[in-house]
Amino acid sequence: MSPTLSAGIHIDAGAVRESSYANYHWMRMKHVPADIQVHLVRSDDRVGGVGELGYPSAAAALTNAIARARGSMPTRFPILDEGV
Repeated sequence: MSPTLSAGIHIDAGAVRESSYANYHWMRMKHVPADIQVHLVRSDDRVGGVGELGYPSAAAALTNAIARARGSMPTRFPILDEGV
């Protein structure tokens, strides 16, 4: 969620604003919902892992939810840069 919502590279006067992870806006545990549900679908296909699949699909789901709530699709990321 961090790259989708808040963690991006910003350029000010030709210089990168985020010089290290200390000032890169990663989400913290306090930003995580108290209840998270994960559903894995049983399959007879070859095992390939499931951890990597959540990253792009979660970002897409969040972006679509924000678009529905405000009536327009975000066009820039991180989304919070737009003032959502």
